[in-house]
Amino acid sequence: MVRFDEQLDLARQGDQLALDELLKYCRPLLRLQARGILGAGMSARADSSDVVQETLTQASRDVADFRGCTEGEWVVWLQKILLGHAAKVRRHHKAAKRSVGREAHSVSSPVKDKGLDPLSQIVDLEQMARLANAIEELPQVMQEVVIRRVFEQQPFDQVAQAVNRSSGATRVLWTRAVRKLRDWIGDSLNGELALTVTSQEERDSTQ
Repeated sequence: MVRFDEQLDLARQGDQLALDELLKYCRPLLRLQARGILGAGMSARADSSDVVQETLTQASRDVADFRGCTEGEWVVWLQKILLGHAAKVRRHHKAAKRSVGREAHSVSSPVKDKGLDPLSQIVDLEQMARLANAIEELPQVMQEVVIRRVFEQQPFDQVAQAVNRSSGATRVLWTRAVRKLRDWIGDSLNGELALTVTSQEERDSTQ
């Protein structure tokens, strides 16, 4: 497996395959964060995947401007680009809908705002990317359950309605998804996210 620094050197030299691999690895993480930035209300009017694609397009064009050398710095650089494009989307819909108070409250950094999603609280950016990739390997309905439960903090009844399942069936999907993630990434499921998942499971058991 090619090391990050080696891929980055190749990408800076114009190797498109190396650049594609660097961007592909971060796409799931950026997609999760774009969804978190736009929020449930905005997602009905704006596709987070479009924001991610614009981010990756700009990163491909401006890779020579990246001055970092670590994977963490690379992720932060991409996050900043993502935030800029997401802010444009928010401004556009803010003007269209004139929802000044709600929009101003919602715009914030995916890295610094701990209220945005638990994923942004994990310091290890490599772990963040690994987790996001693991979530993307789940079946679509399990992805939706995990994202809504962990990152959007939605109650089971609301998640069940969104995925068109009963509350009981949704709980089963949640349990299976968490087990799969732990099987795939093992000890990487730790820190703030592990506490979030554990606390969710404890709350669920009392509901």
